[in-house]
Amino acid sequence: MAQSDAKLKIKQAAQSLFAERGIDGVTVREIVKAADQRNMASLHYYFSNKENLIKELVVDAARLMDGRRNVAIDKAEQTGGPTELREVVRVIVDSMLVEPDDDPRNISYMRFVTKLLSGYRWLFEEAIGAEWNTGYQRCLEHLRRLAPSEIPMEIINQRLLYMSITVMNVAAAREESIATADRNHPYWNAPQWRENLIDSLVGLIIVPPSTETLSPGSAAAE
Repeated sequence: MAQSDAKLKIKQAAQSLFAERGIDGVTVREIVKAADQRNMASLHYYFSNKENLIKELVVDAARLMDGRRNVAIDKAEQTGGPTELREVVRVIVDSMLVEPDDDPRNISYMRFVTKLLSGYRWLFEEAIGAEWNTGYQRCLEHLRRLAPSEIPMEIINQRLLYMSITVMNVAAAREESIATADRNHPYWNAPQWRENLIDSLVGLIIVPPSTETLSPGSAAAE
């Protein structure tokens, strides 16, 4: 078996296990066994330690997702866009809700990330850095530009965070359905479900703030 094949098998096994059981719920021995590697030192050979393996898993998918975002934003900017919030939200959604057929890890990445963020956000942020986040930051810049001007920017920024959390967890839930062979679940088989998700995310950004949100004593106003 070529070294690259062995390394890929370890990555696939690790990400699948992390997606199912979380970072602390998986041992190095379990990863090596699931990757069908006879040498128990193989993970350390390719990655030195579990932490470096996790970072490489993060970067692998972040490189692909951010590449999709940059390509889409480049295309929109070449024709004077993006011109609508929905256009930018679609870029974010399409970059995260990918089909699993091209790479088995497509059905575990967002579940892996949501579990990683729940206890090891610092590790995720250290892996992403500035290099693998440029496309998302460009999307955020356009969303801020296109957001309703009457809504204070501090509220818009909060909503953009909520949007990110929402779409990440939706993607993780969809992966779970695909991984358990439940592709016909009504959530994902409903007509225009992706368009409805995009509508919901746009609505989250543009809905007028309530009186309570804008009141001096509210959390948003502080």
